[in-house]
Amino acid sequence: MSHNALLLLLIILGATSFYMGFLDTRFNPFRSYSQTGFLVFTGLLVFVGYFQWMGSRGEEEISKYITPYPHVRGFEFLPRVGDNQIEHWLIRTADPVDAVYKFYQKPENHTGWELSSGGPPVLIFKKTDQRLSLSISEQGKGSTIYFNLTEGEG
Repeated sequence: MSHNALLLLLIILGATSFYMGFLDTRFNPFRSYSQTGFLVFTGLLVFVGYFQWMGSRGEEEISKYITPYPHVRGFEFLPRVGDNQIEHWLIRTADPVDAVYKFYQKPENHTGWELSSGGPPVLIFKKTDQRLSLSISEQGKGSTIYFNLTEGEG
């Protein structure tokens, strides 16, 4: 299910729950369930909406650090996992792994970063106290780039 369809479903369920829980004046033995449903669907809507909004800003956010890959199908924002994590993204492209790998090996595509190690399909860049790793994997007919930026040695 796409993120847009999920948002639409949550809006419809939330509106229905709101109507049945708060506006419908007829006797409804499930009124409290509808009111709870409205609160749950509203919370889910905020949560899913935030992740979709962050995903829509993927190219802008990644371009602060390196050149975004040009043939991207979509960005997915991932929440921070550790204390030293700064940015965490999943990027999907229709291009094969070797094309993505060759793109990021070129110095002009990682300006300001030193390629410290890596071999197909992982590239690790360093700059002062930051570490950027790109893990590229095959995904169907395309590839997925796992973008992970951390502070310190982690």
